[in-house]
This record gives sequence, structure tokens and C-alpha cells, in this order.
Amino acid sequence: MPNLAQVAEHEAGHAVMRWLRGMPATDLTVNETGGYCGGSGKPVRPEDALLVALAGFAVESRYGVGKVDFARSSCDDFDAARKILGATESLRITFSTDGVIAVEGVEDALSRHFERACEMLWPHAEQVDRLGELLSAEGRLTARRVAAMLREYRKNTNPL
Repeated sequence: MPNLAQVAEHEAGHAVMRWLRGMPATDLTVNETGGYCGGSGKPVRPEDALLVALAGFAVESRYGVGKVDFARSSCDDFDAARKILGATESLRITFSTDGVIAVEGVEDALSRHFERACEMLWPHAEQVDRLGELLSAEGRLTARRVAAMLREYRKNTNPL
């Protein structure tokens, strides 16, 4: 049986990353069997889908503080991220100034994008926590409720 508070925080991470990438979270749910952060169902850029997939685990790792062994880790979110990476950048070749060629595989790309997701979410950790606490207490949050919370958060953190 999963820890509801941990699952809720994980799903809140997905929701906040969706918000950061300009995509709505249409439904947040947590229960005894797990959690869910739904989107609109509209096509999204692979980079956005990748960062959203990695966001939940970024929160669980405390924004990269906990070491993650990607080669030995398997979960639905990592499997989705690996699928995206396999389709979009399975081999990334870079050249250094001294002419050395480096090839980045899917696992290295997964690690690099995971670090990016952690860096993007860290400044919003307080909001992830608030959203996670509310989701844990209520079990489900509608798109309207999530959007209202995130609008209020933006207003309070970036007053014009």
C-alpha cells in the first residue's frame, strides 16, 4: 500500500511542472492504489512530456538530493521518459574542443533531463508541498481548483 502523502506530493510535482510548461493539470487524484495527474489529452512537445514525466520522481528525490540509480530504476514515469528519449534522442553526439567525441545514450540523457526537472521545480517546492498536502487530505483536486491555487501562488510570488 503506497504512502498517500508521498504519492500526493509526487502527483503535485507533475501538476506544478505541467503549470511551468504552460499545460493544465485537469485532474489530480490520490488513493490507496496510487495517484494520477491528468492532462488535457492534447498533443505536447516531447520535451514537455519528458519533464512532466520526471517531475514526480524529482520531488520524491527531494529535488535531486537523493541519488537515483537510473540504470536500475524502473517505474511508469521512468519508462515513459525512456520511451520519449528513445524516440527523440537515443544517441547524442558532442565534440569537445580537443576533438574527443562523446556519445550520450538514453540513460545519460535521462539523468541530464532529471537534473533539469529538479532545477526547474526546486524554486517552487513550497507550492508543490502545499498542493501535495491538499491532495493528500482531499483525495482529488479538479483542474479549476489546481489552476486557482497556482494563479494565487504566481500572484503572491511575482506581484506586479
